[in-house]
Amino acid sequence: MKIKNILLLFSLFVSSNLISKSYSRTFKIYDGLDEEIDDTIKNEIDDTVENEIDDTVENEIDDPIDSFGVNYKCVNDIIFGGQELKNECCDSLNFKCQNSTLTEISISNEKISGELSQTIGSISSLEILNLSLNQITGGIPESIGELENLKTLYLYDNALNSTIPDTIGNLSQLERLYLYNNKISSEIPDTLGNLKELTNLLLSDNIIYGNIPESLGQLESLRVLNLGNNIISGTIPESFSQLKNLKALYLNNNVLTGSIPSSLSKMEALEELTLSKNNFTGVLPESLSKLKNLQYIYVNDNPNLYGYVVENEDLIDCDYRNTNICYLRGSTACRIGAILCTDDLINKVEEIQKNGKIETTEEEEETSTISDEETANLDDENTLEYEKDTYEQNLEKEIDDSFDNELEVEIDDESKLEQEIDDSSDNFSNELEVEIDDELDVNVDY
Repeated sequence: MKIKNILLLFSLFVSSNLISKSYSRTFKIYDGLDEEIDDTIKNEIDDTVENEIDDTVENEIDDPIDSFGVNYKCVNDIIFGGQELKNECCDSLNFKCQNSTLTEISISNEKISGELSQTIGSISSLEILNLSLNQITGGIPESIGELENLKTLYLYDNALNSTIPDTIGNLSQLERLYLYNNKISSEIPDTLGNLKELTNLLLSDNIIYGNIPESLGQLESLRVLNLGNNIISGTIPESFSQLKNLKALYLNNNVLTGSIPSSLSKMEALEELTLSKNNFTGVLPESLSKLKNLQYIYVNDNPNLYGYVVENEDLIDCDYRNTNICYLRGSTACRIGAILCTDDLINKVEEIQKNGKIETTEEEEETSTISDEETANLDDENTLEYEKDTYEQNLEKEIDDSFDNELEVEIDDESKLEQEIDDSSDNFSNELEVEIDDELDVNVDY
């Protein structure tokens, strides 16, 4: 019996070893298959990725687009080339289209450089051209005048260094013309007066020279005119009086001469007038005080300009420094930089108004060297008077604030007192109730 059991156990042991070896072979086969499958999948993925990378590189070479989405192939063709792709570059950012027709080009602050194509005028459907804040050089093409539907032209903050073409006056739909902060060396074309829809004309910070054309007075829709920081000479055109909708006029930092025309008082919508740093002479027109919408006036650094401060209580800011403009005693208008009127200064103003100029004698020329000292004294007096007015106003405000604070404190104290009385009353009532209850309890016990 024992022998049978031993044989049975031995047979089971052998069987188990055989089964184990069989499974081991199976697992090795499966492991091999797994490795083959992994290698196959890895190779397929690598091939796919490589193919996608190659396709991407090829596409980028054919159709280069930077991280901001600017298609430089289209830029080079439409802005600097022959416009062969003008209706094939439509997108929602830089080249906007309507019914597959290009209507807006807006590529601002992308550091694109080069000269504008001479055939850019062939995009007759264009309504907005914004190439501001780039590095565009050269001039504005003559063909720009062929963009008959153009409403907005932004070429500011570039390096344009040629002239403003006369053909720009053909843009009958143009509303905004921004050419400021370039290196444009040109006169202002007389044809700009044809732009009847123009509301904003900004030509500042260039090298524009010559006179201001009278034709600019025909721009009846104009709201902002900025010709500052150029080398424009001559006088302010009388035709400016026709600019009924003009709100801001900037002629500062030029070499303008002559008197400031009194006809400017007809510009009823004017809110800001900046004529500083020129060579204006004569008398500042008193009629400017009639401009009820005027909030800012700057005529500083016109040393031969005389007159009186603009008497307008609605002025927010002004600057009369380095002029002979004065204020009369009792004036409450803005008078920053102005000097207190003296009899001598008033006589000079009257003389200019009568004769158009000041006739000085040799004695006056000899004594004119003390004018700086007199001016300094008057400035000190002006400052003291201004400080006095300010002190009185601040004192009144402090008194009012103090009274209000004391009144609030008294009201708060009364409220606190009432609350304390109410609290005391409640406490007394509670104590009385407790005593009554205690007495009742004692009586009951008794």
